[in-house]
Amino acid sequence: MAFDWKAFVALARDLQHQAVNAPNSEAFLRSAVSRAYFGAFGHASNYAKQFLQFQSRQLVEDHGRLREYLRRKKRKGDSDRLEQLRQWRNEADYSNAWPGPILQLRWRPLSSGPMRFSPVSYHRADLERKSFRGI
Repeated sequence: MAFDWKAFVALARDLQHQAVNAPNSEAFLRSAVSRAYFGAFGHASNYAKQFLQFQSRQLVEDHGRLREYLRRKKRKGDSDRLEQLRQWRNEADYSNAWPGPILQLRWRPLSSGPMRFSPVSYHRADLERKSFRGI
């Protein structure tokens, strides 16, 4: 059975919620960003293969190729959101001085069947002011 990449997004949400009370909240948040990106990438890649005839090469270059392919298929918004998540993921995984966006990811079904993700960035200072219910 194929892996459901949205499970990574659900895990990212769980990590985000756990980070609020965790003494090592930054580790939770960095992991949440990483899981959110790979969940979104995996889902978008499968969707593009199934419905848009994207040809994966199973190489690291597929990340950029997929975004470019989505742009060409008039899915610029999806490509842009995937790029934003990728940038946050790179910062979370490689930067020592990370400002720490808090992600609020919403999945909404489209009439044609696929799910789209919608990242919203919050920074640590916003934790006190934002409600994270309903994600």
